[in-house]
Amino acid sequence: AFAASNGNLACRGDTVWIFTGGLTSRCLRSVDAGVSWTSIELPVTRGSSMTGVFSATFRNAREGWAMGGNWEVPEDNNGNLAATTDGGTTWKTMADGQGPGYRSSIVHHPTQHGALVATGFDGLDVSLDGGQSWAHHSDSSHYVARFSPDGRTLWLAGAKRMTRMNWPLQ
Repeated sequence: AFAASNGNLACRGDTVWIFTGGLTSRCLRSVDAGVSWTSIELPVTRGSSMTGVFSATFRNAREGWAMGGNWEVPEDNNGNLAATTDGGTTWKTMADGQGPGYRSSIVHHPTQHGALVATGFDGLDVSLDGGQSWAHHSDSSHYVARFSPDGRTLWLAGAKRMTRMNWPLQ
């Protein structure tokens, strides 16, 4: 799996995470700016070239989320979100069978702890509790989402379009 949004790459200080998919979903992690790497298998959908992690976001060097799923079966919401609280050494599945299906982008809110936005070609979803539960916000097609530094604006981009939304979403 590879996201055109480049969302499968995250950096915090000297720590770098690169996420993959396909036959195995993995997180490649370096804590020394790329000098050495560790490969960690993730509890995320895998098995074909269009499955795996497509995006990740880290609130800090320890707390992060990895999201993706099956691009060919976008409504499948099993095994498409995992979270870490130890910098990526271990991961646990979240909202399995309850959250959104395939999403190409996930982003955390810069100031509202626990707020996450996930978007993809078939919708936009919001979690206010760190990914444990999700609310579908819109069917709008976007591929990538990013917050402004102050968190007041959510920017979304998709095929031939950009959208600006005020936070909190109405």
